[in-house]
Amino acid sequence: MHQFKLIDSSYTVSEAREILLAIINSKIQFHQLKTFSHDIRFGRPDEHSEKRIKELEETRREITNLLQEHEKSDAKFEVQSMLTLQISTTKINEYQPAD
Repeated sequence: MHQFKLIDSSYTVSEAREILLAIINSKIQFHQLKTFSHDIRFGRPDEHSEKRIKELEETRREITNLLQEHEKSDAKFEVQSMLTLQISTTKINEYQPAD
């Protein structure tokens, strides 16, 4: 297992919004493309990606609401994010979810 420090800093409201929403929007876009591709190839959307899009959209709403609560303040947001990468020898096929 490998771990990487992705984010470890203090941000203003606008900086936190920019970095957090960029990450979430990128993940949403990834799953939108994946489900579109799956639909073209197999005639149906990718169920896992559809589920993840809904979850990520809810997370985006929650983060946006939290940041809006502190919009007019001098609040700083401490953001930490570790990426854990575990290598598996199991082959991923089209029907296994990839997050």
